Amino acid sequence: SPNYAFAKYNLGFASMLCDNSEPCVKNIDSALLLSPLDPLRYAMLCARGMDGLARGDYRTASQYCTQGANEPNSHIHIHALAAVTNHLAGNDVAAKVWADIVNNAKYQNYREQFFRSFPFREAETYKVVEAAMRKLSI
Repeated sequence: SPNYAFAKYNLGFASMLCDNSEPCVKNIDSALLLSPLDPLRYAMLCARGMDGLARGDYRTASQYCTQGANEPNSHIHIHALAAVTNHLAGNDVAAKVWADIVNNAKYQNYREQFFRSFPFREAETYKVVEAAMRKLSI
C-alpha cells in the first residue's frame, strides 16, 4: 500500500542520519516502490543520496541528489545537497549550476539552518559537507 511509503521513508531517513546504511537503503527503496509518484519522491531520492554521501560514495550520492533536486516539490536544501554531492563527485559544472540556484535563493544563516534540518551524527560527514558548502559559497 502506498500509505506505508511515508513511514518507510521516515525510517530510512532516520537510519541515514544515524549512519545505518543497510536499513536506510532498504526502507528508502521500499518507499519508492510503494509510491513511485509520491509528492515526497524528491526527499526519498535525496535521503538515498545522503546515504551515499555518508559512505563516501560521492558518485552515487550525486546521482540520487541530482534526481531529487530535479523532482517537483524539491527545495533549497535539496538543491544544496545536489551542489555539494556533485562537487564532491568532481562534477564541477553541475555543482556550480546547483550552487548558483541556492545562492540566488538562500537567506541569512543558511548553513546553520541546513545543518539543523540535516543533523549528521558523524562529525566527518558534517565536516565534508560544510567544507564543500564553503567552497561553493553556499
